[in-house]
Amino acid sequence: MEQKEKETDNIELRSEKVRNVIGKVPPRLVSLGTVAITIIVLALAVAFYKIPYPISIDANGEVINQRTVQVFVPYKYLYLFDEPRTA
Repeated sequence: MEQKEKETDNIELRSEKVRNVIGKVPPRLVSLGTVAITIIVLALAVAFYKIPYPISIDANGEVINQRTVQVFVPYKYLYLFDEPRTA
């Protein structure tokens, strides 16, 4: 109850122009802009989560001949090769 009184007192301390701005509902363009920006940010977040990306792993390798390379991947990174990834 006291908080509501403080809020109304705080509003009354301001000028009439400021009270008019505070009391107005934002125009439709501002509301649509806020919604559009929110949708874009959410779409980017989903895209960053879903799109596969190349993975870099520090591993040792051995060149056997010109066409064959043997790479030794640490055991803790083997799960990364369970599903194919595209670059």
